[in-house]
Amino acid sequence: MKQLYFLLFLTFTFTAYSQNPDDIVYIPDATLKAFLTSQISGETRALDINSDSIIVDTNNDGEIQFSEAALVFEIVLSYENVSSLVGIRSFVNLKALYCNGITLTELDLSGLSNLELVVCSNNSLLESINLNGLTNLLELEIRNNIQITNIDFSGLNSLNLILCNGNSLTNLVLNGNQSLETIDFGTNNISTANLTNLPSLSYTSFYDNQITTLSLNNLPNIETLDIGQNQLS
Repeated sequence: MKQLYFLLFLTFTFTAYSQNPDDIVYIPDATLKAFLTSQISGETRALDINSDSIIVDTNNDGEIQFSEAALVFEIVLSYENVSSLVGIRSFVNLKALYCNGITLTELDLSGLSNLELVVCSNNSLLESINLNGLTNLLELEIRNNIQITNIDFSGLNSLNLILCNGNSLTNLVLNGNQSLETIDFGTNNISTANLTNLPSLSYTSFYDNQITTLSLNNLPNIETLDIGQNQLS
């Protein structure tokens, strides 16, 4: 029964994305492709649905088929010489992504609706990140990416944690997220922040910004508000 359920699961996945399971995922970055198709003993690169370390290239052909990508639920990619994550959106069941200290300039995760955790920090060249359609995202950590000036948080209604300190954000709008509990936007360039209708929010930090205007409306559970080193009158 368990095997039948798994086959039905894969069938649904490929039908939903209109892909042939045997087709090859397009991964133009040679370092990323080598990272995913090789395996070093004792090193965690990818995890399956049970959080066990797995080999992605199961048939050892040097490519990643859509059927292989569908078995990956977590990718741990940090401090590798990777300049592009094109192809990552084909890992349709991905729940967690770690991509710290790499050389990409943009990150498009749009449509990865199963993602629950994104950790993307210490990427000095990263200029933009697309989170459109990540409706199940619970935790977002985007820290110390000094080229990022804007992040669109709209539609991320499942978020309960945002850690975005050490970037170059200039403004912030968070509105109506029923689950959001903790946000940290310390050490950015934010001048205007609008936080409204966030009933679960308890911890907020805007330490070391350029804030002159801060709108706080309907935040019944706020406990900590750190707004030191700003320009509020």
